[in-house]
Amino acid sequence: MRADVYFNDLAERCRYWSRYTFDLTAAREFRELAQELEAKAQQARRSPTKYDVPDQPSGSDGAHRRGS
Repeated sequence: MRADVYFNDLAERCRYWSRYTFDLTAAREFRELAQELEAKAQQARRSPTKYDVPDQPSGSDGAHRRGS
C-alpha cells in the first residue's frame, strides 16, 4: 500500500471519529491527528521512497463505519 494512501485513510478515520464523539477534548485530538496525518501524506507523495508502509491486514476495511 502506498504510504500517502495509508496516511490519508488514517486521517479520514480520525476525522470520522472527531465528528461522532461526544467528548470534545477527544474530538479536538482526533482533528489535530488528522491534520498531522494529512501532512505526512503530502510528505510521502513528495518522497515516496522515504516511507515504507506494509499492506493492512484483511480486517481493516472500514469496519469502524459499519458499526462493528
